Amino acid sequence: MNKNNRHGDSLVNKKKASILMIAVLLLAVTIVLYLISFYQVNTRKNTPMRTVQMSTMHPVYGSVESMINAKETSLVAEAVVMDNGTVRSVRDVADENVPPDVHTDYVIELTRVIKGDARVKSATIALMGGAVNGTNYVLEGVPTLKKGDHILVFASRGRDSKYYPLSGGTAIAKYSGRGQYSLTKETIAGNGDNDRSFTADSLKSMVK
Repeated sequence: MNKNNRHGDSLVNKKKASILMIAVLLLAVTIVLYLISFYQVNTRKNTPMRTVQMSTMHPVYGSVESMINAKETSLVAEAVVMDNGTVRSVRDVADENVPPDVHTDYVIELTRVIKGDARVKSATIALMGGAVNGTNYVLEGVPTLKKGDHILVFASRGRDSKYYPLSGGTAIAKYSGRGQYSLTKETIAGNGDNDRSFTADSLKSMVK
């Protein structure tokens, strides 16, 4: 009887030891996976963002008035940016040396439509460039937007129903205070900064 008891106790102890060993192994695996994940996250954080300068051929308008009345201009409106943008990337060719087609889509709330369908209250604008897989694709003159920015956009409507700012995406004027908006020389040639600055009220009188 004592032998049976000792044998039973031995089996119980072995089971306990096996369970303990499995628990220790699971804990060790969990710790290793956590350390790997932590290392990968920190490696991504510490890896500097590479910048690729994009270029495109686009029209530069002689004046704000000529741009607002151009046949391709389907929307001119004051708006508020509602998000921080969604990047989409499409690779047209297999050659990795050729940059992909990168756009950043922003949802905007239209606060005043100067040219276009006044019934439209919100829209999506697509700007060239954006950050993809550790690389930031930028185009000179295309502004970086963020949620809450007040802008005035000049855009054409694409077949995908998104609005594409004119002049390669540069035709977005940021609010500079006291009712003033301003564009850059990448959008308006002009004779100086005064030719590129305007108010929303002044644009209304330019529409023909």
